[in-house]
Amino acid sequence: MIRDGRRGQTNLPVLAIALVVLTAVTGMTVVMAEGAYLSAERDASERGIAVAAADRFVAGDAQHTRRANVLDAAAIERFSPSDLTSLAPATTDADVRIRVGDETILERGDPAAGTTVRRIALVAATTTWRGTTTTAGDGLTVPHRTEVVRLDDVDGRVHTVRVGDRVVVHDPDGIERSDGAIRVETSRHEPVRVAVDGDGGSVAVESVREETESVVVAVTVDD
Repeated sequence: MIRDGRRGQTNLPVLAIALVVLTAVTGMTVVMAEGAYLSAERDASERGIAVAAADRFVAGDAQHTRRANVLDAAAIERFSPSDLTSLAPATTDADVRIRVGDETILERGDPAAGTTVRRIALVAATTTWRGTTTTAGDGLTVPHRTEVVRLDDVDGRVHTVRVGDRVVVHDPDGIERSDGAIRVETSRHEPVRVAVDGDGGSVAVESVREETESVVVAVTVDD
């Protein structure tokens, strides 16, 4: 049998083209796989920075928190990029945004394409309430969540002042407080009642309490 050499020669260019295409596709696949790996590695690093920053932002030992997951309302308004760097050094070269509820308290660079990590927290503010109780009445209940009661302007005819079940000051000859207010710490989880005994006096009462609001803290990092 006589073989047609021309047919074999005709197939050579086709084989060469196929090899070129296969090589190109293989190269593209390697590049795509490498790109996906690098992207995943970058995303993991970026998320790690965001998680660390979010955790530190609500930590109990941060300067702008009152305790773990409770942010001080006044302090977070002053939170600055330098505070962030001190709190979470890994964010130094990253674009960052921190939102507390509906408010953006810090934005550095353009982190729009970054990774966002969220935490649930409380924002706390201190409020002051004032009232007066007299020996003629049965006492005065201060607002819920009061942490400190201050007693001032004690009339000399008052003999005893009670805060809850405690006698905080007593003088059978009449209380005189010329050296400032009486400060009494109380439990914010229990109602507090201030009562006075005597021969017709009164006491000014001031309570300091904490009001809180639940918020979502969102930290976005684009590294």
